[in-house]
Amino acid sequence: MKRLERWLPLGLVLTLGLLLGMLGFSICEKIPVSVDRVVWSQQAQWIAPQTPTYRFYARHTFYLPDSAKAGWLRLSADNDFIIYVNGRPVTKENTITNTSRGLGAGLVMPFQNFNDSNRYIAKTAGASFLLASSKDWKLTTYVDLTSYLRLGKNVIGLEIQKGQTNPRVVVEGAVYPIAGVNPMILTTGVSSWRVANLSETHQSLQWFDVDFPDVNWSEAKVLGSVKEATYSRLSKSLFDRSLQGNWITGNQSSKKEVWLTGVWQIPQTPISHAYIRFAGNSEYSLLLNGALVKHYGVEDSKKLHLVEVTQLLQPGNNILAVRLAHPLEVTLAGSNPMNPNGYLGFFFDGWAETEKGEIIGTIATDNTWKTLKELVPGWAEGKGSGQPATLLGLPQPQEFRRSLGDNAYMLNYPNYLWHHSLWQLGGIAFALVYASILGFWLGRRDSWWDSLSAGAAILSPGTLFLIGIGLLKHRYAEAEMGLLFAQPKSNYLILLGFVSI
Repeated sequence: MKRLERWLPLGLVLTLGLLLGMLGFSICEKIPVSVDRVVWSQQAQWIAPQTPTYRFYARHTFYLPDSAKAGWLRLSADNDFIIYVNGRPVTKENTITNTSRGLGAGLVMPFQNFNDSNRYIAKTAGASFLLASSKDWKLTTYVDLTSYLRLGKNVIGLEIQKGQTNPRVVVEGAVYPIAGVNPMILTTGVSSWRVANLSETHQSLQWFDVDFPDVNWSEAKVLGSVKEATYSRLSKSLFDRSLQGNWITGNQSSKKEVWLTGVWQIPQTPISHAYIRFAGNSEYSLLLNGALVKHYGVEDSKKLHLVEVTQLLQPGNNILAVRLAHPLEVTLAGSNPMNPNGYLGFFFDGWAETEKGEIIGTIATDNTWKTLKELVPGWAEGKGSGQPATLLGLPQPQEFRRSLGDNAYMLNYPNYLWHHSLWQLGGIAFALVYASILGFWLGRRDSWWDSLSAGAAILSPGTLFLIGIGLLKHRYAEAEMGLLFAQPKSNYLILLGFVSI
């Protein structure tokens, strides 16, 4: 019994320290990435079929006079959806039956759920889930359309399904032709969307094919503007902001490598998110302030990578460093079918956003970047003198296939684990000292164990509070209530609750 009385307080204090360490890590390192409320335009409207149904189909047709330099949409569907563009399935969210995986579990687009938890799967009868499906419309999905569009007639098709007879969907987006004419608006409530309750065919044409005749389909029923809160971890600017900068290259070293560096100036204004878009036509590595963002082997120059780098930035100068090289396979073969010209090129642009969505601290590859003739120590920190990079030309946005990547900070495992460990150790040290001080203040001064036991007793309600919050986060990691814990200020409220107790 005496042994239990001694070790139980120590266990409580150590548990409190670990919980405080994780909370402090989440607050200061901003991990995990928070979701933000989507700001829909006033013109965006929910639409639905003219008569009640469990499933309906929608089509929007528009004509492109020229190639598209960008095209995107975002949508919230109540409750599940499949998107087709010019007869091709693009993405879907479909978990309405026979699954327990929760909110947005069937979404195949990467990095668009509200957290990165591994979902449970329990195969059971589908009827209960059909009637009690998650409110997936609370998660807004962004879709890049650029690579699916073509000159002339284009058709976007939506299949919407719900476990009740009131499915609905809201879409906002645009297509920007290269010719500089006015953008093609895709927004429901502004553009024309035709709907039907049945999946129709015409001869060999499916309802989502471009040439399918939809003249007998009715206009969608407009339900009203978006007053409900929907959320996303992404920014609209990732898709509708024009590409900035040029393809650049530099002097090749004796080992046929190119070393590039650039300076990203971030103002003192607090930022909520920072994003980068980049592409290369060879093997390359990208570093930001000495941290590896990504390394690619044989790379297709038509793939544009989109990555969040908020946690890697700091106010003031931030150093970007890039290494370009010919892949080993190409060196041995003597040619690269993805890069027939043989030059080593790199494209990059980035920006930061305030909490109001204002873009600040922009950067792009231009002649302010410098190239080094040979690798020098500390080059990733901006050391070494060089010459201005060589401009190769503007990117062709219509040729890019956008690839959404994870948060760069989460991929930097050594730094992540090191910081997490430091916070855990710091939390334990704080809990031990604070509990001892509380016990000493209460007059339990016979021994350190007595002071610690008294302090642990006082702190036990707060410890149980943090344990309960952790269990709630785990319990609702896949449900709508989990959105509460994914808000930007949720960890501050948890800390305030602990202090209040």
